[in-house]
Amino acid sequence: MLRYFNPTYYLHTHQRGSQRAGYTIDQTILIVVIISILITLVITTIGWQLINRTSGTKLGSQLSEMETAVSQYYSANKAFPHQVFGTLATSSITSEMLMRVLKGVNVTNMVAPYNTANNRTDLLSGFKLVGDEVKTQNDKVVTMINVTSLNNWVAGSTASWLAVQVKDVPLPEAQEADRVIDFTESATAGRLVYTADTSDCIPTTSGVAPTVTAPGANAAKVTVCYAASPLK
Repeated sequence: MLRYFNPTYYLHTHQRGSQRAGYTIDQTILIVVIISILITLVITTIGWQLINRTSGTKLGSQLSEMETAVSQYYSANKAFPHQVFGTLATSSITSEMLMRVLKGVNVTNMVAPYNTANNRTDLLSGFKLVGDEVKTQNDKVVTMINVTSLNNWVAGSTASWLAVQVKDVPLPEAQEADRVIDFTESATAGRLVYTADTSDCIPTTSGVAPTVTAPGANAAKVTVCYAASPLK
């Protein structure tokens, strides 16, 4: 059987004077099986790499859309989404409220002129509104909170930021998105960070400093957070 794996074995099968007129059925089947296995391995490896890169690039684009939406909202209204609720306490402004503002939905406690129809525009067309939640097209919930200093994310940053979080992201997809946004890959540094999927990298309450812990080496999925926009 081992001789079938020797290339010279097949080279000599058709040589003049050889007693073999061609491949036997067993040899042909073996060759086909080996080639099929090699092709499957190559396609699987390259296919998964392409899927991860494509998904990571898409996630990076979606997060960048969040940043663009915040910029557009500020340009149109001269206020950030969390600043349109009048005297409402910062800790009372939830992620759902901020995301619905960017989706152009009137939210209770918004004050004039931000609550008027001509000041409401859907700036997140790539996302969908499901109940009170904004989700990606593949149903991942996206949350946004204004947080204090991101010194542990963005070196030297003392400003507050609007930060976005997406949970249940495959680790390779998060790593590729990190390379798209930060041009390098680091779980705990840069504008994009990620932590264990069971944890949060932005707080659930506005105005609180976030903490980031690198996920375990064997993590299959992670929670991704992105510093979308510094607050002026």
